[in-house]
Amino acid sequence: MDKNQPLNFTQPRHPRWLVVWQWLTHPSGLIQDVALRRKAAMLSGLLLLIFALEMASIIFRAFFFPDVQMAFRQVIIVLLLASIYLLSRTRHYQIAAGLTVFFYPVTVFTVVLSGASPIPELALMGLMIALFVGNLLLALPGLVALGVFNVVGMIIVVWLVPENFPHINFVPAIVLFNTIAAILAIVSRRLQQNIEQDRLATLQESEERFRQLAENIEEVFWIVTPWVTTIEYVSPTIEKVWGRPASEFYENADTYLQSIHPDDRETVVKPRLKQQARGEPTLHEYRIVRPDGTIRWIWDRGFSLKDESGQVYRVMGIAEDITERKQAEQQLRDNEKLLRALAEQFPRAYLSVINADLTIGFTSGQEFERYQFDPKLFVGLQVRDIVFDTYGDEEAVETIITAYNRTFAGQEQYFELSLGGEHLLFETRPLVNEQGDIHQILAVVQNLTERKQAETALRQSEERFSKVFSTNPNGLVLTRLQDGYIIDVNASAEQLLGYSRAEMIGHSTLWLNLYANLDDRPKLVKQLQLHGSLRDYELLARKKSGELLTLTVSIELIELDGEPHMISAIRDITEQKKVEAQLAYHAYIMENLAEGLNYVDDQGIIRFTNPAFDAMFGYKRGELIGQQISIVNDLPPAESQKFVADVLAKLQTKNVWEGEVRNRKKDGTSFVTQAKIQALTLGEQSYWVTFQEDITERKQAEEALRASEARYRALYNHSPVMMHSFDAEGRLVSVSDYWLEMMGYDREEVIGQPATNYLTEEAQRYALQVAIPEFKKTGHVKEIPLQFAKKNGEVIDVLLSAVAEYDKDGNFERSMAVLIDVTERNQLEAQLRQAQKMEAVGQLTAGIAHDFNNLLTAINGFAELTQLALTPNDPLATNIGKILHSGQLATNLISQLMIFSHKQIIEPQVLNLNEVVNQTDKLLRRIIGEHIDLKTTVSPTLWSVKVDHTQLEQVIVNLAVNARDAMPEGGQLIIETANIALDANADRADHLQMAPGEYVLISVSDTGVGMSQTVQSRIFEPFFTTKERGRGTGLGLATVYGIVKQNSGGIQVYSKVGQGTTFKIYLPRTEEPDPHQAFAMDVADLPTGSETILLVEDDEGVRGLVSRILEMQGYTVLAAGNGQEALQLAAQCKDAIDLLLTD
Repeated sequence: MDKNQPLNFTQPRHPRWLVVWQWLTHPSGLIQDVALRRKAAMLSGLLLLIFALEMASIIFRAFFFPDVQMAFRQVIIVLLLASIYLLSRTRHYQIAAGLTVFFYPVTVFTVVLSGASPIPELALMGLMIALFVGNLLLALPGLVALGVFNVVGMIIVVWLVPENFPHINFVPAIVLFNTIAAILAIVSRRLQQNIEQDRLATLQESEERFRQLAENIEEVFWIVTPWVTTIEYVSPTIEKVWGRPASEFYENADTYLQSIHPDDRETVVKPRLKQQARGEPTLHEYRIVRPDGTIRWIWDRGFSLKDESGQVYRVMGIAEDITERKQAEQQLRDNEKLLRALAEQFPRAYLSVINADLTIGFTSGQEFERYQFDPKLFVGLQVRDIVFDTYGDEEAVETIITAYNRTFAGQEQYFELSLGGEHLLFETRPLVNEQGDIHQILAVVQNLTERKQAETALRQSEERFSKVFSTNPNGLVLTRLQDGYIIDVNASAEQLLGYSRAEMIGHSTLWLNLYANLDDRPKLVKQLQLHGSLRDYELLARKKSGELLTLTVSIELIELDGEPHMISAIRDITEQKKVEAQLAYHAYIMENLAEGLNYVDDQGIIRFTNPAFDAMFGYKRGELIGQQISIVNDLPPAESQKFVADVLAKLQTKNVWEGEVRNRKKDGTSFVTQAKIQALTLGEQSYWVTFQEDITERKQAEEALRASEARYRALYNHSPVMMHSFDAEGRLVSVSDYWLEMMGYDREEVIGQPATNYLTEEAQRYALQVAIPEFKKTGHVKEIPLQFAKKNGEVIDVLLSAVAEYDKDGNFERSMAVLIDVTERNQLEAQLRQAQKMEAVGQLTAGIAHDFNNLLTAINGFAELTQLALTPNDPLATNIGKILHSGQLATNLISQLMIFSHKQIIEPQVLNLNEVVNQTDKLLRRIIGEHIDLKTTVSPTLWSVKVDHTQLEQVIVNLAVNARDAMPEGGQLIIETANIALDANADRADHLQMAPGEYVLISVSDTGVGMSQTVQSRIFEPFFTTKERGRGTGLGLATVYGIVKQNSGGIQVYSKVGQGTTFKIYLPRTEEPDPHQAFAMDVADLPTGSETILLVEDDEGVRGLVSRILEMQGYTVLAAGNGQEALQLAAQCKDAIDLLLTD
């Protein structure tokens, strides 16, 4: 088909009779289904044919048999047929079908039962019609019921009809009837199938057309279940409108409800769902929120589908995106609001919005009120019709239409017309929508009649004002007080405001947008009405270009033609305001500067000072103005002249001088400022501008800082503790003098070296693995125990405490560490712990020795008593002798333990250690053997000591034996004596745990294998030995330690593995004389007697032994185990007790 050929929408022509027949059988419009409409049409046609046949029968009988009167039943049948036919034309056609099915059988039965003779042909025809209609319109169960009903009915008819009924043979009639009925049923069923197939084909075609329509329309077509529990169909357009894929709505029906704007849900969702559930159509406008947050307006129309019972089973409808329409409506409302506001500014004008078809979209203006017209009456009318009907001027109409068309083309129009005796000014502007298209134009039609009259009046007064307007340098504007309508302006106003005179005259100041702040004019008018005139009133104005100006306005209120007018003289002070603002800003800065500021002219006179300068020098405001600058300088004349010359030289080269100046306050106080002097020329006058800052406190702080640094440096270098500092790489950057003194290094040797280089190997591992990581983590450590190695190899113990210093960015910069030498303290603490341990061991040993000694006393005593009772030849004498020998050895061992625990009874005497050494010389040589060289060095002026002679010999022997065992391959044993005073070195005395004083030293040294520190820490413990099992008891050095301590002395050991061992024993000097007397004691027999002796002994064995010996000697013995028993025995004894014997 040619696309340019117009489409033919006229209906095809049909025969008139067919048109009439379609009109008579056309079903009700409420029946939508095509197949149902066909069934209803067929029923109506069948009923119409039966009705026509019945009416033809009645007419035929009436025409040919006028004597036969029409029966009443025929009338009833005709009326029933007509009623059923009319019923089939409605949506209740199924009721009509049912009545048709049962109408003829009931009629036949009624006739038979009434005794009348039914017409067989009529009965047969009625039954066939009933079967046909039933087969066509009823379902299978209804059809079966109908067949049963017919068969039973015929049997009843055969049974009730008289035998002489002449018109029909009953049995053949039944057979014939059923045969015809069966054939008719088959034909009708086939017809029904064809109809059903046509209906399905029509339905599929309809569905396809519907789908194509739904998927290609701009609107969203939707089908849902009641209450929107399931969305069965939405057209693809929903993705464009809702911004969501259709699958989201199929998967979750709540997606639709949740997309509705929260503010619209309450007013739209619930009422709409209720209306749809009741089957009522719905129409709503609401907003939706798209996933991207944008909001769209939706126009939604829905209607319900009901089943045969009237229940709603589906709801469908169309949703249209009306966002653009809503925006256009809002734009229209905004435009109308704007136009109304503009209309108030045009007292004699019509304002209209013209649509693209040149109809009035909106109109307003006070001119309508003048003629008492309603502006709304013109909306929708053609501009051409309004102008022609009003003025009847075709030429003017064409001029207006041409101007409007040009405006739609983007050209603003401005022209005047004289119509109906009035002078009108037309002004048009295009209105552009969001897409940039011109969809409307704004037309302002002003009635210039009064303006023309005003111009005439103005021309009459121009001669009076022309000279004033032309010669006045200020802008002059003549306006009407009421509305700001501009009557005239001068050339200065034109130049000032940027508008031409023609552009301003006839317009209001508001229309020209001259006021930057719209509130200024009402305020100005109020002040003018209050005072009658204004002088230098400041306001902000806007030029034609949009530039803002600051004006001063002087206004006089005058009256022209009976109306109040304003004559305004305006002057631009924008630049003046800028200068004033800058000056005020600079003045504010100078007044509020924290630095002192002053201006001095070339004569040295102070011309300006700011408050900070006055306060700095102690003067009141203005007190220094006019004074010579020398009043504040504290420089001698010669130095002042040099200072001026220096400043002038610097100003000539660099235009600025900076430095420190000594000044004098008003009270005579001298102080120093940091000054900056610049040269300044104002006109022909030269000035020195000086900025000064009082740096007295800064100077004091700097001096205090220097003093503090000097004190710190002195404290650092002369501190009695070691101090050092290392950088981020762990290298020493400074060390104190005491650190160098202690470590034995020069400063140049250690600066730049890693601090860990001066630690022992074990301390380095601890520092690198534990101490330094902890320090970097926390920024400080406290009293970390470390060992430093001196330059000479000596190791010292220190406690290191350090803190970290960080730069402004928080990065580690350096550390400051204090090291306290605790070597001697650690040694003293070790000795104290050793002494405490030895004291505890001694107490334990003493207890054991005491108890064991009691046992040995009993054993040895009873053994001696037994030996006394035996003859020398007695066989038991040998056994008793061995017992006494072993007991003696045990007694010696106990004696050594008692010595260690300081519990042995000693017999101190004044001795010279040299004599004891000489006496033991031969004994020692026999003990140590010939492979060891014994060397003795004694002091000839050795002081005396008071000790037990035997114990001292035992000390020397024990030390010599230990030295021999340490030199299995031979070596040298050196014994030395010397006098020593410990009062001059109290630390050494504290180290030995002895009081300062004079002591005699005996030193025993060997060149043996030496001892480790671990062995040295335990050598004085009882039973501790490094010898093989069986070669030593472990009591030798313990006995030595006990003897020395028992005699108030001290012992010190020096040993290194492979370098030998030295024992130094210090014994206190005695001032007692040496008697050098030898005592000889005679051993007499044991005494005898008869006295009474009270014996108190807690050990039962000893108590028994002593009691037996005393009783053998004739004494009476009262033996008690403790003090309480002793008191009881003493109280019970009648004889006097001569002696108390106890330990």
